[in-house]
Amino acid sequence: LVLSVLLLAPLIALESFRLRRWEPALLAWAVVLASAAALWPAWGWPLWTLAAWYSLAGAAAFLALTPWRRAPASPAARAVQGLSWSGLALAPLAALVALDLRLGSTGAGAASLVEFRMLAASLLPLAAAVAYEGRRLGIRWAVLPSSALLMLALELAIATTGPGNVQAYTVPAALYLAAVGLLARSSEPLSSHLGWHELLQLAGAALLVLPQAEQGFDPGGARWGLVLLLEGLALLAVSMALGARWLGVSAVVTLSGVALRFLWVTRVDPAVPYWVMLAAVGFLLLGVGLTVLLHREWWDRRRLRLAAWWRREDAPGGRLVVDVPAAALLTALLPVLAVPGLAEAA
Repeated sequence: LVLSVLLLAPLIALESFRLRRWEPALLAWAVVLASAAALWPAWGWPLWTLAAWYSLAGAAAFLALTPWRRAPASPAARAVQGLSWSGLALAPLAALVALDLRLGSTGAGAASLVEFRMLAASLLPLAAAVAYEGRRLGIRWAVLPSSALLMLALELAIATTGPGNVQAYTVPAALYLAAVGLLARSSEPLSSHLGWHELLQLAGAALLVLPQAEQGFDPGGARWGLVLLLEGLALLAVSMALGARWLGVSAVVTLSGVALRFLWVTRVDPAVPYWVMLAAVGFLLLGVGLTVLLHREWWDRRRLRLAAWWRREDAPGGRLVVDVPAAALLTALLPVLAVPGLAEAA
Protein backbone atom coordinates (compact mmCIF):
# COMPACT_ATOMS: atom_id res chain seq x y z
CA LEU A 1 0.00 0.00 0.00
CA VAL A 2 2.78 2.42 0.93
CA LEU A 3 4.69 1.60 -2.25
CA SER A 4 1.56 2.23 -4.26
CA VAL A 5 1.17 5.64 -2.65
CA LEU A 6 4.86 6.35 -3.20
CA LEU A 7 4.42 5.74 -6.93
CA LEU A 8 2.06 8.68 -6.98
CA ALA A 9 4.86 11.09 -6.05
CA PRO A 10 6.58 11.19 -9.48
CA LEU A 11 3.20 11.50 -11.20
CA ILE A 12 2.27 14.47 -9.02
CA ALA A 13 5.71 16.00 -9.59
CA LEU A 14 5.32 15.59 -13.35
CA GLU A 15 1.94 17.28 -13.20
CA SER A 16 3.49 20.10 -11.17
CA PHE A 17 6.11 20.60 -13.87
CA ARG A 18 3.50 20.53 -16.59
CA LEU A 19 1.32 23.13 -14.86
CA ARG A 20 4.33 25.22 -13.80
CA ARG A 21 2.97 25.32 -10.24
CA TRP A 22 4.77 24.63 -6.96
CA GLU A 23 1.78 23.49 -4.90
CA PRO A 24 1.57 19.96 -6.42
CA ALA A 25 5.33 19.60 -5.96
CA LEU A 26 4.89 20.19 -2.23
CA LEU A 27 2.26 17.44 -2.15
CA ALA A 28 4.62 15.08 -3.97
CA TRP A 29 7.41 15.86 -1.50
CA ALA A 30 5.05 15.23 1.42
CA VAL A 31 4.18 11.84 -0.06
CA VAL A 32 7.89 10.98 -0.31
CA LEU A 33 8.62 12.00 3.30
CA ALA A 34 5.58 10.17 4.70
CA SER A 35 6.31 7.05 2.66
CA ALA A 36 9.89 7.00 3.90
CA ALA A 37 8.66 7.19 7.51
CA ALA A 38 6.30 4.24 6.88
CA LEU A 39 8.76 2.07 4.95
CA TRP A 40 11.79 2.51 7.20
CA PRO A 41 10.55 0.27 10.06
CA ALA A 42 9.08 -2.22 7.56
CA TRP A 43 12.50 -2.67 5.98
CA GLY A 44 14.11 -3.07 9.40
CA TRP A 45 16.42 -0.08 9.07
CA PRO A 46 17.44 1.84 12.23
CA LEU A 47 15.22 4.86 12.71
CA TRP A 48 18.16 7.18 13.32
CA THR A 49 19.15 6.64 9.68
CA LEU A 50 15.73 8.03 8.70
CA ALA A 51 16.66 11.23 10.52
CA ALA A 52 19.97 11.29 8.65
CA TRP A 53 18.16 10.83 5.33
CA TYR A 54 15.69 13.59 6.17
CA SER A 55 18.59 15.91 7.00
CA LEU A 56 20.54 15.16 3.81
CA ALA A 57 17.48 15.31 1.56
CA GLY A 58 16.30 18.50 3.25
CA ALA A 59 19.70 20.16 2.82
CA ALA A 60 19.75 19.20 -0.87
CA ALA A 61 16.23 20.58 -1.39
CA PHE A 62 17.08 23.77 0.50
CA LEU A 63 20.14 24.46 -1.64
CA ALA A 64 18.44 23.50 -4.91
CA LEU A 65 15.47 25.79 -4.30
CA THR A 66 17.46 28.85 -3.22
CA PRO A 67 16.91 30.79 -6.48
CA TRP A 68 13.11 30.39 -6.15
CA ARG A 69 12.71 31.11 -2.46
CA ARG A 70 10.89 34.35 -1.71
CA ALA A 71 8.92 35.82 1.17
CA PRO A 72 5.80 33.64 1.72
CA ALA A 73 3.35 36.17 0.32
CA SER A 74 1.66 33.84 -2.19
CA PRO A 75 0.66 30.15 -2.28
CA ALA A 76 3.51 29.36 -4.67
CA ALA A 77 6.05 31.08 -2.41
CA ARG A 78 4.70 29.23 0.63
CA ALA A 79 4.97 25.95 -1.26
CA VAL A 80 8.62 26.66 -2.05
CA GLN A 81 9.23 27.47 1.60
CA GLY A 82 7.62 24.18 2.61
CA LEU A 83 9.74 22.25 0.12
CA SER A 84 12.89 23.98 1.39
CA TRP A 85 12.40 23.58 5.14
CA SER A 86 10.35 20.42 5.68
CA GLY A 87 13.20 17.92 5.46
CA LEU A 88 15.52 19.94 7.68
CA ALA A 89 12.79 20.47 10.29
CA LEU A 90 11.68 16.82 10.30
CA ALA A 91 15.21 15.48 10.88
CA PRO A 92 15.47 16.47 14.59
CA LEU A 93 11.89 15.30 15.18
CA ALA A 94 12.67 11.91 13.62
CA ALA A 95 15.84 11.62 15.73
CA LEU A 96 13.85 12.50 18.86
CA VAL A 97 11.20 9.85 18.10
CA ALA A 98 13.93 7.28 17.39
CA LEU A 99 15.60 8.14 20.70
CA ASP A 100 12.34 7.79 22.61
CA LEU A 101 11.61 4.39 21.05
CA ARG A 102 15.16 3.20 21.73
CA LEU A 103 14.99 4.26 25.37
CA GLY A 104 11.82 2.20 25.76
CA SER A 105 13.67 -0.94 24.71
CA THR A 106 17.04 -0.50 26.41
CA GLY A 107 18.33 0.40 29.85
CA ALA A 108 21.30 2.40 28.59
CA GLY A 109 21.65 6.12 29.24
CA ALA A 110 20.26 8.37 26.53
CA ALA A 111 23.53 10.23 25.96
CA SER A 112 25.35 6.99 25.08
CA LEU A 113 23.00 6.08 22.22
CA VAL A 114 23.63 6.81 18.56
CA GLU A 115 20.13 8.32 18.30
CA PHE A 116 21.19 10.99 20.78
CA ARG A 117 24.23 11.85 18.67
CA MET A 118 22.04 11.95 15.58
CA LEU A 119 19.76 14.43 17.33
CA ALA A 120 22.73 16.72 17.92
CA ALA A 121 24.02 16.33 14.37
CA SER A 122 20.61 16.99 12.78
CA LEU A 123 20.49 20.45 14.38
CA LEU A 124 23.61 21.62 12.55
CA PRO A 125 22.22 21.75 8.98
CA LEU A 126 19.07 23.43 10.26
CA ALA A 127 21.11 26.08 12.09
CA ALA A 128 23.27 26.67 9.02
CA ALA A 129 20.19 27.03 6.82
CA VAL A 130 18.59 29.59 9.17
CA ALA A 131 21.80 31.65 9.25
CA TYR A 132 22.25 31.45 5.48
CA GLU A 133 18.66 32.45 4.74
CA GLY A 134 18.85 35.34 7.16
CA ARG A 135 22.01 36.62 5.54
CA ARG A 136 20.55 36.17 2.07
CA LEU A 137 17.41 38.11 2.94
CA GLY A 138 19.21 40.75 5.02
CA ILE A 139 17.56 39.69 8.31
CA ARG A 140 20.35 40.22 10.83
CA TRP A 141 18.45 38.84 13.80
CA ALA A 142 18.19 35.42 12.12
CA VAL A 143 21.60 34.76 13.65
CA LEU A 144 19.87 34.45 17.05
CA PRO A 145 17.73 31.35 16.39
CA SER A 146 20.61 29.92 14.37
CA SER A 147 23.07 30.38 17.22
CA ALA A 148 20.50 28.96 19.69
CA LEU A 149 20.31 25.77 17.62
CA LEU A 150 24.11 25.58 17.49
CA MET A 151 24.30 26.09 21.24
CA LEU A 152 21.74 23.34 21.80
CA ALA A 153 23.78 21.01 19.60
CA LEU A 154 26.86 21.89 21.67
CA GLU A 155 25.00 21.10 24.90
CA LEU A 156 23.95 17.74 23.45
CA ALA A 157 27.55 17.04 22.44
CA ILE A 158 28.72 17.88 25.98
CA ALA A 159 26.17 15.41 27.36
CA THR A 160 27.73 12.59 25.31
CA THR A 161 30.96 12.99 27.29
CA GLY A 162 29.11 12.29 30.55
CA PRO A 163 30.34 15.26 32.64
CA GLY A 164 29.99 14.86 36.39
CA ASN A 165 29.34 18.51 37.13
CA VAL A 166 26.29 20.44 35.97
CA GLN A 167 28.53 23.45 35.34
CA ALA A 168 29.71 21.74 32.17
CA TYR A 169 26.30 22.70 30.78
CA THR A 170 25.54 25.90 32.66
CA VAL A 171 28.78 27.81 32.04
CA PRO A 172 28.61 27.70 28.19
CA ALA A 173 24.88 28.46 28.27
CA ALA A 174 25.43 31.37 30.68
CA LEU A 175 28.16 32.91 28.56
CA TYR A 176 25.98 32.52 25.49
CA LEU A 177 23.01 34.22 27.18
CA ALA A 178 25.16 37.11 28.37
CA ALA A 179 26.68 37.54 24.89
CA VAL A 180 23.25 37.61 23.24
CA GLY A 181 22.04 40.11 25.84
CA LEU A 182 24.99 42.38 25.07
CA LEU A 183 24.83 42.06 21.30
CA ALA A 184 21.09 42.26 20.61
CA ARG A 185 18.44 44.87 21.30
CA SER A 186 14.71 44.18 21.13
CA SER A 187 12.26 46.63 19.62
CA GLU A 188 9.77 45.74 22.39
CA PRO A 189 10.78 46.77 25.94
CA LEU A 190 9.80 44.42 28.76
CA SER A 191 9.14 47.32 31.15
CA SER A 192 10.21 50.91 31.70
CA HIS A 193 13.28 49.75 33.65
CA LEU A 194 14.12 46.44 32.01
CA GLY A 195 14.58 45.40 28.40
CA TRP A 196 14.37 41.90 26.99
CA HIS A 197 18.11 41.92 26.31
CA GLU A 198 18.75 42.91 29.94
CA LEU A 199 16.58 40.01 31.07
CA LEU A 200 18.92 37.71 29.13
CA GLN A 201 21.92 39.37 30.80
CA LEU A 202 20.41 38.71 34.24
CA ALA A 203 19.58 35.13 33.30
CA GLY A 204 23.12 34.56 32.04
CA ALA A 205 24.68 35.99 35.20
CA ALA A 206 22.37 33.91 37.42
CA LEU A 207 23.07 30.74 35.46
CA LEU A 208 26.79 31.39 35.77
CA VAL A 209 27.01 31.97 39.52
CA LEU A 210 24.12 30.07 41.11
CA PRO A 211 25.41 26.50 40.48
CA GLN A 212 28.79 27.46 41.91
CA ALA A 213 27.15 29.18 44.87
CA GLU A 214 25.10 26.04 45.57
CA GLN A 215 28.16 23.80 45.34
CA GLY A 216 30.01 26.23 47.60
CA PHE A 217 27.80 25.07 50.47
CA ASP A 218 28.90 21.45 50.02
CA PRO A 219 31.75 20.09 52.17
CA GLY A 220 35.02 21.29 50.66
CA GLY A 221 33.21 23.80 48.46
CA ALA A 222 34.74 26.90 50.03
CA ARG A 223 37.17 27.29 47.15
CA TRP A 224 34.30 28.06 44.81
CA GLY A 225 34.22 31.43 46.55
CA LEU A 226 37.45 32.41 44.84
CA VAL A 227 35.96 31.53 41.46
CA LEU A 228 32.86 33.57 42.27
CA LEU A 229 35.06 36.53 43.24
CA LEU A 230 36.75 36.48 39.85
CA GLU A 231 33.44 36.11 38.06
CA GLY A 232 31.93 38.98 40.05
CA LEU A 233 34.84 41.21 39.10
CA ALA A 234 34.53 40.18 35.46
CA LEU A 235 30.81 41.03 35.47
CA LEU A 236 31.58 44.36 37.12
CA ALA A 237 34.25 45.20 34.53
CA VAL A 238 31.97 44.36 31.60
CA SER A 239 29.08 46.34 33.09
CA MET A 240 31.25 49.43 33.65
CA ALA A 241 32.88 49.24 30.23
CA LEU A 242 29.72 48.65 28.20
CA GLY A 243 27.15 50.39 30.35
CA ALA A 244 25.28 47.16 31.13
CA ARG A 245 23.59 48.28 34.32
CA TRP A 246 21.95 45.00 35.24
CA LEU A 247 25.24 43.14 34.91
CA GLY A 248 26.57 45.64 37.44
CA VAL A 249 23.75 44.70 39.80
CA SER A 250 24.55 41.02 39.26
CA ALA A 251 28.22 41.68 40.03
CA VAL A 252 27.50 43.48 43.29
CA VAL A 253 25.05 40.76 44.39
CA THR A 254 27.62 38.07 43.53
CA LEU A 255 30.45 39.72 45.44
CA SER A 256 28.24 40.48 48.43
CA GLY A 257 26.90 36.94 48.43
CA VAL A 258 30.40 35.50 48.50
CA ALA A 259 31.28 37.58 51.54
CA LEU A 260 28.07 36.66 53.37
CA ARG A 261 28.50 33.00 52.50
CA PHE A 262 31.87 32.86 54.20
CA LEU A 263 30.59 34.87 57.12
CA TRP A 264 27.92 32.29 57.99
CA VAL A 265 29.26 28.98 56.68
CA THR A 266 32.93 29.08 57.68
CA ARG A 267 32.11 27.55 61.03
CA VAL A 268 31.22 24.32 59.23
CA ASP A 269 33.95 24.39 56.61
CA PRO A 270 36.99 26.34 57.89
CA ALA A 271 39.11 25.81 54.77
CA VAL A 272 39.24 29.56 54.16
CA PRO A 273 38.65 31.91 57.14
CA TYR A 274 35.67 34.16 56.60
CA TRP A 275 37.63 37.32 57.37
CA VAL A 276 40.00 36.55 54.49
CA MET A 277 37.11 36.51 52.03
CA LEU A 278 35.50 39.60 53.56
CA ALA A 279 38.80 41.44 53.32
CA ALA A 280 39.38 40.22 49.76
CA VAL A 281 35.96 41.43 48.61
CA GLY A 282 36.38 44.77 50.39
CA PHE A 283 39.88 45.43 49.07
CA LEU A 284 38.94 44.42 45.53
CA LEU A 285 35.94 46.76 45.43
CA LEU A 286 37.98 49.51 47.07
CA GLY A 287 40.77 49.01 44.54
CA VAL A 288 38.36 49.24 41.63
CA GLY A 289 36.80 52.41 43.04
CA LEU A 290 40.16 54.08 43.68
CA THR A 291 41.46 53.18 40.24
CA VAL A 292 38.43 54.72 38.56
CA LEU A 293 38.61 57.79 40.83
CA LEU A 294 42.33 58.50 40.45
CA HIS A 295 42.34 57.90 36.70
CA ARG A 296 38.90 59.25 35.95
CA GLU A 297 39.76 61.14 32.77
CA TRP A 298 41.68 58.20 31.34
CA TRP A 299 38.88 55.82 32.30
CA ASP A 300 36.18 58.05 30.82
CA ARG A 301 38.02 58.32 27.51
CA ARG A 302 38.54 54.59 27.26
CA ARG A 303 34.99 53.79 28.37
CA LEU A 304 33.36 56.21 25.92
CA ARG A 305 35.57 55.03 23.08
CA LEU A 306 34.73 51.38 23.81
CA ALA A 307 31.02 52.17 24.21
CA ALA A 308 30.97 54.06 20.90
CA TRP A 309 32.70 51.15 19.16
CA TRP A 310 30.36 48.63 20.74
CA ARG A 311 27.13 50.51 20.05
CA ARG A 312 27.72 51.36 16.42
CA GLU A 313 24.58 50.22 14.64
CA ASP A 314 24.77 51.75 11.18
CA ALA A 315 28.41 50.97 10.39
CA PRO A 316 29.21 47.92 8.26
CA GLY A 317 29.81 44.99 10.53
CA GLY A 318 28.40 46.83 13.54
CA ARG A 319 28.34 44.89 16.77
CA LEU A 320 24.70 45.33 17.74
CA VAL A 321 21.70 43.58 16.23
CA VAL A 322 18.82 46.02 16.74
CA ASP A 323 15.03 45.87 16.39
CA VAL A 324 14.98 42.18 17.19
CA PRO A 325 11.50 40.70 17.83
CA ALA A 326 11.16 39.58 21.43
CA ALA A 327 10.29 36.04 20.31
CA ALA A 328 13.54 35.79 18.33
CA LEU A 329 15.51 37.16 21.27
CA LEU A 330 14.00 34.61 23.64
CA THR A 331 15.13 31.71 21.44
CA ALA A 332 18.44 32.13 23.28
CA LEU A 333 16.75 30.44 26.26
CA LEU A 334 16.37 27.18 24.31
CA PRO A 335 19.75 25.72 25.39
CA VAL A 336 19.05 26.73 29.00
CA LEU A 337 15.71 24.95 29.07
CA ALA A 338 17.42 21.77 27.85
CA VAL A 339 20.00 21.73 30.67
CA PRO A 340 17.94 19.77 33.29
CA GLY A 341 17.04 17.06 30.77
CA LEU A 342 20.61 16.82 29.52
CA ALA A 343 22.01 16.48 33.02
CA GLU A 344 19.58 13.62 33.63
CA ALA A 345 20.32 12.00 30.26
CA ALA A 346 24.07 11.97 30.95
